[in-house]
Amino acid sequence: MKILTIFVLFIVLSISSYQTFTLIPKPLGQAVMSTSNPDVHANPPPPGPTNTWKLVFSDEFNGTVLDTNKWTTCYWWNKNGCTILTNNELEWYQPKNVKVKNGLLILTAIKENVIGWDGKVFPYTSGMVSSGRNTADKVFPVRFSFKYGYTEIRAIVPKGKGFWPAFWMLPITQSSKPEIDVMEILGSNTYRTVMNYHFLNASKQRIDIGDEWISPDDFSKGWHIFGLDWETDKLVWYVDGIERFRITKTSSIPIPAENMYLIMNLAVGGGTQVKPDDTAHFPDRYQIDYVRVYQHFNKSQWQCFQYFEPCH
Repeated sequence: MKILTIFVLFIVLSISSYQTFTLIPKPLGQAVMSTSNPDVHANPPPPGPTNTWKLVFSDEFNGTVLDTNKWTTCYWWNKNGCTILTNNELEWYQPKNVKVKNGLLILTAIKENVIGWDGKVFPYTSGMVSSGRNTADKVFPVRFSFKYGYTEIRAIVPKGKGFWPAFWMLPITQSSKPEIDVMEILGSNTYRTVMNYHFLNASKQRIDIGDEWISPDDFSKGWHIFGLDWETDKLVWYVDGIERFRITKTSSIPIPAENMYLIMNLAVGGGTQVKPDDTAHFPDRYQIDYVRVYQHFNKSQWQCFQYFEPCH
C-alpha cells in the first residue's frame, strides 16, 4: 500500500508539472521579437490555431554540464567521434566541443587536425547533440523521441563560408529517411534559412521537397526562433512565429508517422560549400538558448509525462 501511494503521488505531481498553453493565432507579418539578452529565455506558445498544447520535452540549458539523459554528442555510428562522410563534411564531432554555459548550449567549431574514421585526418573538430542513440545497438533506447507535435529552438548561428548549423530530425529506426530539416543555414548567407523534407516514395526513390526564406535580419546577429508543427496531415515551418513553408499530405507525399529524434549540429564544409574560406573565423559557435517540444493535450496520453515515454 505504501508503494502504491508513492506511485500515485508521483503520477499526480508529474502531471501537475505539465505546462499548458492556449494558442492565439499570430497575424501574418507579426513576428515574435527575440530579446538580445541570452539569459532571458523567451517563452512564446507554439504558433497555430487556437488550441491547447503540453510541453512534453525541453532543455533550457541552465546547468553547467550537458544533460546526458537527454543528449548524446554523436550520431548512432559513434566511433570515438563521428561525421557524415556522404556529405563531404570536414569536421569530426567531439564531446569537448559541446558546452553548457550561461544558460546556453554552445557548439564550437575549431580548426585543428584530429584523427577520425579509419585513420582519416579531419582538419576541424566541432560539436553536435542528438536525443537519439550513440550506438548502433537498438537494444538501447533513444533518449527522447516523439511522433507529431511542435518543436522549436531559439538560436544564433555563426557567420562565414563553411559553417553549416542545423536543427533536424531522424527516425528512431536508424534509417536515413524520412528526414525533416527544421532549419539549415549556410554561413555564406546568414540571412537565408532552408527548410527541407526528404523521404522515400512507394518505389523507394528519394524525394526532396524544400524551400528557403530570406530574412531582413542577419541570423548571426541576434536571437531567432525556428519551429516546426508536425501534424498527421501536414508539416508547417515557422521562423519567429510566422509560417514560412508548409507541406500537405497527398497520395504521393506521405507525412512521417513514426517516432523521430532531435539533432542540433554545427558542420564544417560539406554540401555546396566545399570548404571554409577567409570569411570564416575559427573558433566560432552555434548557440542555442533552448529546445522545446509540445504535443496536443489529450487525457488518454497522460502517460507521456516522462520524456522517455513519447506519445503515440
